[in-house]
Amino acid sequence: MRYKSQVVGLMAATFLWASTGSPSYAATAEEALKGCENFPHSLAPRLCEAYFRDIMMFLGSDDRMANPNGRLCLDEDLTPADVIPIVVDWIKEHPGQRSITVFDAAHKALSPQFSCK
Repeated sequence: MRYKSQVVGLMAATFLWASTGSPSYAATAEEALKGCENFPHSLAPRLCEAYFRDIMMFLGSDDRMANPNGRLCLDEDLTPADVIPIVVDWIKEHPGQRSITVFDAAHKALSPQFSCK
């Protein structure tokens, strides 16, 4: 089952990267807001959940290539369903930040609660 969720996550990231024109550009916070607002009753809840599962994995990484913003200490039992509303609320509260990547928005939204310091 774990393998299946990783494949779905990879497919979701690939879809979102392809939809932005190049793998070097991730989805924006605006796109995440449109796709994930009102989760789990959002436009594409499975895609949203898979995308945030991948984001959470990278946010917990010490690898500066994977996570240039710095590692966050996410709780082991934290799920995308817990994270998505926090990030969506942050995006709503910071309309001037909607052009940043959803990864950067997630890092900014979760840093106050899950900083490793």
